[in-house]
Amino acid sequence: MLYNLQTQKNAHATGTAPPSNQTLCNSCWSLVSAAQCQNTSKPEPCTPELLDTTASKMRSIHAPTPEQSLAGEHPLQQYRCFTLSAATGNGTSRKVFYAKGCTAVVSDLCAGWAKEKGAICTNCTGNNCNAAPPVEISANVSAKLNNKNCSSSQQGIRGAGTCRNCVSSKSFDECEKMGEIAECNATIVNANHAAFEKDNPTLQQGNGTEFKCYRLEVARLHPNNTDTGLRGYARGCTFHNTTFCSGWISNLNVTSCSTCTTDNCEQYPPTQGPPTTTTKKPNGAGKVTYSFGLTSLGCFSILLALAAR
Repeated sequence: MLYNLQTQKNAHATGTAPPSNQTLCNSCWSLVSAAQCQNTSKPEPCTPELLDTTASKMRSIHAPTPEQSLAGEHPLQQYRCFTLSAATGNGTSRKVFYAKGCTAVVSDLCAGWAKEKGAICTNCTGNNCNAAPPVEISANVSAKLNNKNCSSSQQGIRGAGTCRNCVSSKSFDECEKMGEIAECNATIVNANHAAFEKDNPTLQQGNGTEFKCYRLEVARLHPNNTDTGLRGYARGCTFHNTTFCSGWISNLNVTSCSTCTTDNCEQYPPTQGPPTTTTKKPNGAGKVTYSFGLTSLGCFSILLALAAR
């Protein structure tokens, strides 16, 4: 959201704000790094000429890039934005490239990268929806494309690859029935983090490609800090560098929280000693509250199930 606000301000400041019927996408190109691409990124109105230029550049590094004909398309439905991070070759012949820009709805630019192991390509719809930086491709990244609604399926180069994403107000056994096991990707993690953002502002959005699983149990407290008897159980994907069990605030007492770094490891209880369940930490650490009641956790499980698809 902050990226979109900034790019909209830049567009108005430079006089590039599009007419109401024109799509605006952030555009950049780099053969060096994602940071260089992002630093030169600017919002540009999508036009057939810009599409041709993008396709020409793509074909110079990737022959299967499709033609992008726009004949007869309605202006409001012609375009969407893309973000691409890719690598080709091995050893000294290895090359990386990063790009953002416009693509045609009728001719999917990302489709040509679907079988590439070293590519992460995403599409999205809406002005400046691709404002976030491209994912930096490291020396050993192996990524798979899952080109659906501006989401990318990214296999982590370390840590967990899959976790079950679920929430229940009854038990971890019930939690298993509320969500599917899914390959972790940034879209799922960002949905998980967004659901907790009011209660743990340290859970940030991102484009990470390395993941781990979390297992969380909480107890709701009355305003006077006594136990209500209500419980919440959650499992899911988070970024590998996220300290998921830290940073919780407000009035749910965390009775158990752990993370792990192998596939589906969150199905097993942690090996640590039993947690304290009746006290609220005086400094605010080790507590969590949901902005919705534990009786309505089914709605959250639906959100996670949709994100995992």
